[in-house]
Amino acid sequence: MHAATEQPPGLSGFTLVSDAEQAIWFRAPAGRFPDVLEIGVRGRRRPRVEAYWDGCLIML
Repeated sequence: MHAATEQPPGLSGFTLVSDAEQAIWFRAPAGRFPDVLEIGVRGRRRPRVEAYWDGCLIML
């Protein structure tokens, strides 16, 4: 799973799924959405976005 601060150029199928102050774009594999999608920022020097699908960093 890939997390970024902007929708990747040249890729389609992303849906705006956020109802908070932040815009979150998500592309569900095979149309499946997680029960819980957690978004976090990690790192002090070089902050990066991380996404967790039902508590896992990657979806199996």
